[in-house]
Amino acid sequence: MPTLPNIALTGKLRAGKDTVAEYLMERYGYARYAFGDGVKDDFHRENPAVPRHPKPRAAYQEHGQTMRERYGHDVWVVRTMSQIAARKDDRPIVITDVRQPNELIWVKSSGYVVIRVNATDGLRILRAVESRDHFHYADLMHETEKHIDSFAVDYEIDNNGDLFDLYAQIDDIIVHARREHRNLSV
Repeated sequence: MPTLPNIALTGKLRAGKDTVAEYLMERYGYARYAFGDGVKDDFHRENPAVPRHPKPRAAYQEHGQTMRERYGHDVWVVRTMSQIAARKDDRPIVITDVRQPNELIWVKSSGYVVIRVNATDGLRILRAVESRDHFHYADLMHETEKHIDSFAVDYEIDNNGDLFDLYAQIDDIIVHARREHRNLSV
């Protein structure tokens, strides 16, 4: 059986990227990484009194952008790349949060299959409210959300239905991606 390709997920806030990643981990044994994990860990190291839940989304976005301006736009990519390089297993990787053009360039140049997860604005807002995120309508227009629709991706998922529909789309993509991955590795 062909090996599983590494996957990078992109999509706007609350489109369902983490749900896709959880399914890939449970069903196919993927290991999860996220560029944003470094942002969150660094933010809470500097701001220990701020709780992680509800998610302080605007604070994370501001911190991530500030650090990119201060240390270079690849600061979070380099951190994640280092973690991936240091890992001890050979499980396939899913990166859950490609939002910046430099992140897309890195995952594409590293051979990742890029999947955009889509959901309507209304459904995404409902999910944000239900999750009790600190969420404002302006978050939909934040700098980190602006590039996603223009990214060239390998596959798209419509996450406006139920979980069964979502899982079926993921399984179909895995079948096709395995075939393509096998053809590229020959």
